[in-house]
Amino acid sequence: MRFKAKKNIYWEDWGHMRRVFIAGRVYDGVLHSDGKVTGYSPYFDVDDYVSADEIEIVN
Repeated sequence: MRFKAKKNIYWEDWGHMRRVFIAGRVYDGVLHSDGKVTGYSPYFDVDDYVSADEIEIVN
């Protein structure tokens, strides 16, 4: 599935906040059976859960 970031999303990286998703851009993710979404950041080659109120699922 794909999602659009509603705002810039940051993740903590060893004490530094890194912008992993840019507002308005569409990214790849996985919708899990429990309703949670894992997003993949192409900028840092990492994935983790994203908050449902920070994204919009586009397909």
